[in-house]
Amino acid sequence: MCFASIRFSLVASFLIVFSGGATLCAQSSGERLASELPQLGGLFNAFDVTQGAMFERVAEIGRSGESEAAFGELRQALNMQAEMEMGHGMMMAEGPMDGPFGALESQAVSELTQLMRQQHSVSEAREAFANSEPLPSSAAGVFRRGREFEARLFDIYVDSSVGDKTAAVDAAVAEYLSDSDLALPSRAKQPSLLTGHPFANAFRTGYPELAGWRWAQQWLKLASLEPIMLGGDRATTEAGVRTTLERFNGKIEGMQGMSMLPSELPMVPAISPVLYSRHQAAAIILDNLVLLETIIADLLVHPDVQDRGGSIDAVVSEFTNPQTNLVEREEEHLLFALRGGIFAQGGPALGQLAAPERNRSRAEMEMGHTSMPMTDMN
Repeated sequence: MCFASIRFSLVASFLIVFSGGATLCAQSSGERLASELPQLGGLFNAFDVTQGAMFERVAEIGRSGESEAAFGELRQALNMQAEMEMGHGMMMAEGPMDGPFGALESQAVSELTQLMRQQHSVSEAREAFANSEPLPSSAAGVFRRGREFEARLFDIYVDSSVGDKTAAVDAAVAEYLSDSDLALPSRAKQPSLLTGHPFANAFRTGYPELAGWRWAQQWLKLASLEPIMLGGDRATTEAGVRTTLERFNGKIEGMQGMSMLPSELPMVPAISPVLYSRHQAAAIILDNLVLLETIIADLLVHPDVQDRGGSIDAVVSEFTNPQTNLVEREEEHLLFALRGGIFAQGGPALGQLAAPERNRSRAEMEMGHTSMPMTDMN
């Protein structure tokens, strides 16, 4: 497997630099969540459908003859970012900036938002990744199993009949990990897998509005867990979920401040600290999943990736390997997650945060730990 344009083997580089079995039980379908919090359950179905469609839309734009000039701008922007980050001279903006694809990106966001606002069945959501043409079966299988695991976590916490939540989540984690072909590890993968691969930041740089739009969906998943997990009476929980839904809708509608689209990838320690403190293994699985999704988006966007399917297979193989490229201490994962800044990741679920609490990106602060610098590209 090679990239003809840069004569670079992603499989080999991941090895050098980075050194369908069981299914969840029927309860993992999210039926309990759909029953207790139908608006949230419906949106989660729509998120899967629109994410699969997003991958298709990005691939379609990439094949368009209108994209040639935009690809040149993207290469130039990524090279400038690499040079500035190496010198720690870059200040990351809070919120999406104009991307090289202009009207093509804006149209994609508009169409995907319309699709997200429609009703989608559980079966549509389950098949969304398998039906997404750019995704090889390896990625589709991992995404689907990850979504089933997410749904199981929500089901456990909205189900009042589950008394021992800790035991139930531990059982869900064990069951999820039982399929070694489709499960991501419950220990964090090295951040350099995200920040140091040769096509890093292609998604957020090429499609800043679309990246923020997608990350707003991830924000809602994590943020809505906070009021659900905090407990209290039903009215309190529902009020908390309403707050997260209102903030999510504000992000999608282009509002500012607390309702801004995320400019950094939302991660569990920043947005759902209750989940991280109570169920660290489950939290790490979700964060590993979103790192994988973002790398795959990079591979689908960058113009110099020739064998996209084979490259994605290589990345999936690395992420499903429970032995390689794991952080030595979980504090490394916590630090990486918080480096993105709570405000830039979409803001707290329920509290207030009036201004950004940092002025540098994760990528800048990870430069000393990057395993695969952009200079490897030629």
